[in-house]
Amino acid sequence: MKAQDTNNEYSCQWTYLPSIFPEKLHYLLHKSYLVENAKELLAIFELYDHEPSIYIFALNLYSIGRNKKRWRMQRNMENKLLYVSSGGSFSKLTVIEGMGNMIFLPTVEGNSNVFYSLRTKNYHCFCKDHSFRTLSHIKELINCTWINPTRIDLDEAFEW
Repeated sequence: MKAQDTNNEYSCQWTYLPSIFPEKLHYLLHKSYLVENAKELLAIFELYDHEPSIYIFALNLYSIGRNKKRWRMQRNMENKLLYVSSGGSFSKLTVIEGMGNMIFLPTVEGNSNVFYSLRTKNYHCFCKDHSFRTLSHIKELINCTWINPTRIDLDEAFEW
């Protein structure tokens, strides 16, 4: 979208970017999420009963010109963690080595959070030593969202 303020008028120009998500997989689509990650917009597609279960496409938001704005498949998030839900999604740099390249989903198995590893292409649970390839036996939490907590430093004058 391009905005311009001329004589107190606001005009917009929209650009249509066709999807590159494989059409043959549309019938398997379970959920989709959008996440802003630095200068990119990530489209995350979760498939039901398919391997791999997660596809990620990235769009550079600051590319100039229509011909330069193209979705590209993203296979690796390196040192990033993605938290996705229908209520809100965000990306975060990992602070623990080896914890990157994961997508945290609004799903649980028992009392354990479920995450998807882009490295192993499997779902995993915290505190459990097993993984699985598909969503078939996972409980999805419908009315939930991820919240990115911020650290608050209290000065000496603070009183409860």
